[in-house]
Amino acid sequence: MHRQSAFHSSWFRLLAIAGLISTGIIGDKVLLCQTASDTPEGVKGTESEIVAERVNSFYKRYQSAGANASSQFLAQLRAQLSSEFLSDSFQRLLAREEEASQANPQAAYQAGIGNADPFTLAQDDIAQVRALSVAVKGDQANVTAGSSKGDSHQIKLRLIKQNGRWLIDDIAPGWNTNFGKRNPPTPPDVNTRNTQIEAPQLPSGKLVETDNGAVLTLPSGEKFISETLRDTDGLPQADILVFPNGQKFTSETAKGVGHVPFVSTDGAVVAIARIPATKTSTLHIYFKAPTGNFKEIENANEQVAKLLTGVKVKWPPNYDPPQEAAKYALDLLSMSGHTLTLNSISYWEGESKTYQFKVTVASDGSLALAK
Repeated sequence: MHRQSAFHSSWFRLLAIAGLISTGIIGDKVLLCQTASDTPEGVKGTESEIVAERVNSFYKRYQSAGANASSQFLAQLRAQLSSEFLSDSFQRLLAREEEASQANPQAAYQAGIGNADPFTLAQDDIAQVRALSVAVKGDQANVTAGSSKGDSHQIKLRLIKQNGRWLIDDIAPGWNTNFGKRNPPTPPDVNTRNTQIEAPQLPSGKLVETDNGAVLTLPSGEKFISETLRDTDGLPQADILVFPNGQKFTSETAKGVGHVPFVSTDGAVVAIARIPATKTSTLHIYFKAPTGNFKEIENANEQVAKLLTGVKVKWPPNYDPPQEAAKYALDLLSMSGHTLTLNSISYWEGESKTYQFKVTVASDGSLALAK
């Protein structure tokens, strides 16, 4: 997330909403309409106004860190905000998400962990988040929040009142009518939805995340290095995969996500799923030619999509069928021999459908559906 440069370390006193917002009451819900003036300090408003200001203060401070802030500074900021604004249960949930992401980055990403900011639930930069409406019932409050510039991205927050303070207890997408969707399983069972579906697996060898990618060290000691190349402003431009023999393969990206290469046990097939943009996932497959060098299979997504011709699924009509969705989003779950387990992912608004199947890579680089 891109953040502005100012940071306030002192405790924000509860501020009244008078002068900052005007309110309209519909039933037990308070609708908040922003105005340009500032809120005077030390003035206590209604309970709904206090809840709104808690949300506004949290996001003001969270989004205040500069884009070039150090990781240590950001860690200190998050720790401070967590103790002041988040419930214990929500802090534990975020810790579980972090643990799941570190244990299996690719699988966690596919499960919806780490593919968006944990507090704005946005994959791209958005303007300052503010409370738009508040509904208070006893010691619980539901808040709809969104960008101060009025774009379409919205989120919902649940707050609970403990020891006189309103604390954020959950955050959900704006389209979600229920909370409790963020429930990452304990690693390594990330994204294991039922026993009939193969769970994502880590590649054989030792995978170590770096600040800018990952390094896979095979049992033989050979290393595959995946990195994101960035411009002078720190923005991702391309992903690069470096093979042990020195070969380098690059692909364009605006995200710099997807650094888990899979290598067959005989070293003849290498595959990796890159995530170059929102709701896209491109599959890259490399096979060893008779010369000993690797070649990339051209347009792997397109080739896999053709293999799915004729596949029929009972999905709602808004979703693209697997063969169409595969052109834009293929996720790599595991590799056994020269056979890849893949997911074709079809997105609609904030949800997705997946179709799991297997593809075998022949020695000449041709692809075929596996039984």
